Amino acid sequence: MADYPFTVLILVSTIAVSWLSWQRYGWIDRLIFDTDAVLRRGEGYRIITSGWIHADMAHLLFNMFSLWSFGSALEPVYGPQAVLAPHLAGIVGGKIISIDVIDIAVPIIIDAIAGDLIRILPHV
Repeated sequence: MADYPFTVLILVSTIAVSWLSWQRYGWIDRLIFDTDAVLRRGEGYRIITSGWIHADMAHLLFNMFSLWSFGSALEPVYGPQAVLAPHLAGIVGGKIISIDVIDIAVPIIIDAIAGDLIRILPHV
């Protein structure tokens, strides 16, 4: 675990925030990405916080398994930026795309990490 602390940090914090959002009334409504809230009410924090909530346990487990699979392989070799940069870029980029195009709900974070892994693997 010491070889991939940022992967573990993202994983644990995402599980905790998702779990709490299911248990506490109103959390999902305050954290979820909402174009109107971001653009009209200035609630830009939702761009980031929405990356830490998941619709249900299956959604959370699939995404955390994917994060663990890629993050635990990338971080020890390439450092925390190999996990953090694609993770945050996927969250922010996905929300910017959905503001400009449509409100999409795809696992952009995992796509970003997978793209990074595909780019790196030929050099390993």
